Amino acid sequence: MVAINDLVIFRRQPDNVSVILDDTIDFENIIVEFAQKLDDNINIFEDININMNIKGRKLEQAQKEILLEILSNKNIMQVSFQDTNYKANTFFRQNKDKQNQQVMKYSKTCYWAGVLRSGQEIVSEGSAIIIGDVNPGAIIRARENIIVVGNLNGQAFAGNNADKSDELDKIYIIAYGMNPEQIAIGRILSQSIRSNKKNSDELYFPKMAYLNEGTIKFDKIDVKRMQFMLK
Repeated sequence: MVAINDLVIFRRQPDNVSVILDDTIDFENIIVEFAQKLDDNINIFEDININMNIKGRKLEQAQKEILLEILSNKNIMQVSFQDTNYKANTFFRQNKDKQNQQVMKYSKTCYWAGVLRSGQEIVSEGSAIIIGDVNPGAIIRARENIIVVGNLNGQAFAGNNADKSDELDKIYIIAYGMNPEQIAIGRILSQSIRSNKKNSDELYFPKMAYLNEGTIKFDKIDVKRMQFMLK
């Protein structure tokens, strides 16, 4: 098994920063570790002209766009991928018509870049990966996992239609700001954690929600636990 710290490796070179992605683990885990490592190493991008070179695994177009969207939120614009000449100045955005829809349905994993606004709902037959905030009144429903690289202030329901305990034990919800109105895994519903936190700063901290002995537990993001759950 790959060591946790080796899933995403940042290496500073004289003229660029190389980012090596593990090619054996699920891309959802790569996103989580990539965003976390980026925050840990953000000081190396003080030079706004530095180039980032991403390599180590073959990425699909949508996966590249997801990484570019995360980087653009940190004002990192000069990005290249070793297996392609894909230009970094084109980012993944939902078109205007789709942004105005109230319910968006996806047959596979959903990749959504931008704010999910009140009254909007995403329904995914796979996992749902949101690059942006989920506002109060917005809803995410996914058959598998939910990852929000932003603040989760709306409602999130993961593990839809999964009733078996061994299936639900592998489901998780991750948010870089965990402040949901309502959250559920399968049929297990958790009360909003807002009322349990006196210090609002504690709400906007990376956390993952998962089932533990029939209840939903909130804890810090743990890639090792995620790897175990995905076995």
